[in-house]
Amino acid sequence: MSILITIIILGVLAMAHEWGHFIAAKLNHIFVSEFSIGVGPKILSWKGKETTYSLRLIPFAAYVAMKGGDEDKEGEDSEETEKTFLAEPVYDDDSFLGKKAWQKIVVMLAGPVMNLVVAGILLAGVFMLMGMPSNSNILGDVTEGGPAAVSGLAAGDEIISINGNAIANWTDLVQAVRDNNGDSLQIVANHDGVQKNFVVTPEISAEDGVPRIGVIQSIKTPNVFYSLYLGFKETAYFSVNMVSILAKMFTKEVPLELTGPVGMVNIVDTAMSYGFINLLYFAALLSINLAIFNLLPIPSLDGSKVLFVLLEKLRGKPIPPEKENMVHLVGIVCLMALAVFVTYQDILKLFV
Repeated sequence: MSILITIIILGVLAMAHEWGHFIAAKLNHIFVSEFSIGVGPKILSWKGKETTYSLRLIPFAAYVAMKGGDEDKEGEDSEETEKTFLAEPVYDDDSFLGKKAWQKIVVMLAGPVMNLVVAGILLAGVFMLMGMPSNSNILGDVTEGGPAAVSGLAAGDEIISINGNAIANWTDLVQAVRDNNGDSLQIVANHDGVQKNFVVTPEISAEDGVPRIGVIQSIKTPNVFYSLYLGFKETAYFSVNMVSILAKMFTKEVPLELTGPVGMVNIVDTAMSYGFINLLYFAALLSINLAIFNLLPIPSLDGSKVLFVLLEKLRGKPIPPEKENMVHLVGIVCLMALAVFVTYQDILKLFV
């Protein structure tokens, strides 16, 4: 089951990434010959207005074949490729190569951006399912055997006042307990619909010396819009954090740790054991990782392609396609070799 879930997660994230490229290409009037979910032998396909949509055998990848792009699988750009050898090449208006530098960059960045969007949505789902602490003066729960439970307070009770001071929210409640220095508290609360008086003697924590009465905040479910705000806020935080960790890896401040498909299955298995929310959380972090990784200036990745566009802009003329393609080919070979090495290491870990 873990293997299947891993394939599904990787497939969805890859599809989202390529969907970003696809939408950006369409918005910039670039001809897209095919949008494929999966790679390898074709299982089925259907023809849209101008684009063929296909499903292929290997599910944990996807691609967009743009005119003038390096993933044009059907060879529509053979004529344009010949044009690149001219001193002043001219490209069709619906070709990626014929677009302005900023349009090319938008198309290249759209994939990683879509992965960040997916991460934000997944994290929003985590907040909605898990909830978040409320600042309400209504008790979410009471610790069994704690001072509040012994006095008769229960989950759902609304704290009205403590020692005659009105309690409007959770912050007021915590402050009132701490300010009393462990002395008995006169608490007025709505209990089972009836206003009652309770006497609660706090316990002083041995760890930090703070008086506590053994009550837990209530949990509220944020609405969709606030959940999305929290989701994208967390996505931004994790993105910055991952960039910082990558920088420290390059400077050897932290050890380099890479995980391949085998290791990912183990992580998914662990996440599943803790429940669906943890699986969503892992998928969101993986989506952020995919976005950040693709933005690195490594040949064949989006970051490298953006770098080539910027270099062309600085040069004032295109970089010969055969040279750029060779760089990307070397990058693909290196990434494949790295994937094999990481997978080998993951397999070795299984026997340790």
